[in-house]
Amino acid sequence: MSERRGIRVTGSDLGASAALPLTALIDVIFLVVIFFMINAAFAVTSQIPVELPDEPGDAISGSRAVVVTIDAAGLIYVNEQPVYVEELVDVLGARREQDPDLAVFVSADAALPYQILIDVLGAVRASGVTALSLVTDPASTP
Repeated sequence: MSERRGIRVTGSDLGASAALPLTALIDVIFLVVIFFMINAAFAVTSQIPVELPDEPGDAISGSRAVVVTIDAAGLIYVNEQPVYVEELVDVLGARREQDPDLAVFVSADAALPYQILIDVLGAVRASGVTALSLVTDPASTP
């Protein structure tokens, strides 16, 4: 009779090899989630309907920004909350105290009277915010 040679497998060896290394798998998934969070583009949008003016240039996005929207009727919103122009300095000043690097995006309707936009920009400047951008629609290239 011939003697069979080979690897002897016991019950304890089967249990150890059948387990999945979940710690490594969780680490990989965590790194993938972090990668997508860092590389995600955060678009500054608002639910207030305004007709933005066109401007040729690159799109700007921000994640810790405040959006000040002025509709065609001259109503002012800070992150979709209505405010008066007189309150704008206090509202933005309070947010700037929480975040000294606060960025403000002003989204104004193209049909808005110029003086209302100037009043809002003056209030943003008076609140101490230094990072200010005007939101526009990218111009279509011919």
